[in-house]
Amino acid sequence: MKHLSLIFILIITLQSCKSQRSEKTNAHILKISKLAGLNNRSSNIVIDLKKRLPFISSDELKKIKNSISEETMENDILNTFYSKFTSLEIELLLNYMKESYKKNHRNILLEQKENNIKTNISEDLSERNGKVIERLYKKDEERYNQFKKEFFRLEKISYKNGKDKGILDTLKSISRNQKIKRTNGIYEVIKGQNKNYNDSLRLVKEPYLDFKYNYVKSVNEQATEYSGFYYNIEIILNPPGAKRFYKLTKKNVDKQLAIVVNNEIISAPTVGQPIEGGKILISGNFTFYEVKNIVSKIKSSYE
Repeated sequence: MKHLSLIFILIITLQSCKSQRSEKTNAHILKISKLAGLNNRSSNIVIDLKKRLPFISSDELKKIKNSISEETMENDILNTFYSKFTSLEIELLLNYMKESYKKNHRNILLEQKENNIKTNISEDLSERNGKVIERLYKKDEERYNQFKKEFFRLEKISYKNGKDKGILDTLKSISRNQKIKRTNGIYEVIKGQNKNYNDSLRLVKEPYLDFKYNYVKSVNEQATEYSGFYYNIEIILNPPGAKRFYKLTKKNVDKQLAIVVNNEIISAPTVGQPIEGGKILISGNFTFYEVKNIVSKIKSSYE
């Protein structure tokens, strides 16, 4: 019985030591990942999923949220390092990277270790570390692109679900735009030279380029590459429209133009130079719901 007790205590002691070494090594790996700048793109995604995907099930929301969670990213990093390095190699890598970091950055953020630390690593270990870091960068990029693809897919489904249920119009979007009673089109600005078009702008009475005339060839939404995953609006003008738009931008260099849709100034960009080609890209952090509404209003002007 005494021997069994000693064996039981020994097993518990060994398990405890193993757990502590694992936690210590985990901490080392995560510090290495910070020094290497991993997870930057995925961790910078900032989206209110419930607000942007109001007609998607809670299970779907949980699934897409977990795909970029900190826990998911950390587990990916830990599993990759454990599959390629021993605990001793990981400790050597951390010491080496900390010393390299201190040489390149005076304001080191990690705590200082005791002196007499061996920081030289073999060429093989250095090469393997470089390959692992490169692999994790690629996986982070893949994770980001997969999230973006899935988010845009769900946003379209959410829009369709809300439309099918007849409750899409109940969504309360925060209007950032100045209200104004004007026909859909592009206007010259009389007063209000301010890049922040939320402020009051005075426009001429009639648009220089009226969307209801035969000027617009097509109008579509276009997904952005920004971390908030919003949409732009792309308007393609036909030759007469492109010619007229060029004249408009030529006479308004360094001045604002106002784009009005559904009695709102949705954009008021400052013209940098005359624009040829008849392509207009309207940016403004539009959600899918907002951009679909704007696109339909512009289309209804000329169809």
